[in-house]
Amino acid sequence: MSANLLTINLNNLLYNITMIKQKTNKKVMAVLKSNAYNLNSRIILKYLLKMGIDFIVFNHYEEYLECFDLLENKKVLILETVEEKYLKKVPFNVRLSINDVTYIEKLKSLNKNIKVHIQVDTAMNRDGIKTIDELDEILKSTKDSLIEIEGIYTHFISDKNDYFYYNKQKDMFLTFVNHHSFEIVHSAATSSLAKDLVGNYVRVGIGMYGYHTALDLKSVVSAYTKVMTTRDSKKDGTIGYSALYISPVDEKIAVLPVGYYEGFSGQFVYKNKKPFPVVGKICMNHTFVLVDDTIKNNSWLNIFPIDDKINNNKDVNYYHTITAYRNFKRIYIMEYSNDIRKIFKERNKKSFKLRQRTRSH
Repeated sequence: MSANLLTINLNNLLYNITMIKQKTNKKVMAVLKSNAYNLNSRIILKYLLKMGIDFIVFNHYEEYLECFDLLENKKVLILETVEEKYLKKVPFNVRLSINDVTYIEKLKSLNKNIKVHIQVDTAMNRDGIKTIDELDEILKSTKDSLIEIEGIYTHFISDKNDYFYYNKQKDMFLTFVNHHSFEIVHSAATSSLAKDLVGNYVRVGIGMYGYHTALDLKSVVSAYTKVMTTRDSKKDGTIGYSALYISPVDEKIAVLPVGYYEGFSGQFVYKNKKPFPVVGKICMNHTFVLVDDTIKNNSWLNIFPIDDKINNNKDVNYYHTITAYRNFKRIYIMEYSNDIRKIFKERNKKSFKLRQRTRSH
């Protein structure tokens, strides 16, 4: 049995999406990239659809293919440029992103009805067009074609406390939005959810789970690890690599089977609401924690604070931990488990566990 565990509170997910809709006064486009931040995109998708989310966003077309049977007649947007080998089979409910002007000719050559959204690069320098001239070229090129320009979007770089870059990006984006009539206008950056966003939709990824946003949201994910062993460290005893921690007195140390490989970089772990400090250098797969006699071998500890109001806690990088937290068990090169045990909880319904297995290629 795995010594690491995630619990996903689906009631809090519903609460967060409801609050995001209310605070932004916009419809939500739910971003399910990277297997829904390693939470299992198919399961999360089923609940999002039950909650009334009508627009789903993936980073890659391959991610959509993992869920296509659940998305018939649902609106879908692919952010990255879709490879040519998939283009002929793209269904009409799937919108493609125009990330540069040259992609239009490739889409026109297909001679099929396609809906597209134009990405505008307002500061990321990652993907998207940068000038009004490029927009005009796209509009002119698609005027009498089967390509329908449905939407336009951008991505903000600013954090929740920054308005300098945000306002510059917003003003630049508005010049594109006001240049043409678009049915759907959307923008994103979870940290900008509390700001005056442009558009009738808002793209939300990790913000759905309560992380990296100024909104008053609830924690959806808890990450637990089971104590491998407890050890007595005598005064002047060294803990871990480089002897970065030396016990000032006789102490009790718990060894946890989680480290930087799993994405953990916290300063504390928790039993209920009581914090226990991490000591010494975090190893690839192990962490040392200073504990008391309430912590035994096989005790479960939460590596996130036990608190719905999590956004002011700075000791854990939630994003990196959620997306990386897993327990690999390789069996030669044929098959491996790439998914930590997960328990999904929903009010008044029986929780269920997931242990997913996938084949290597």
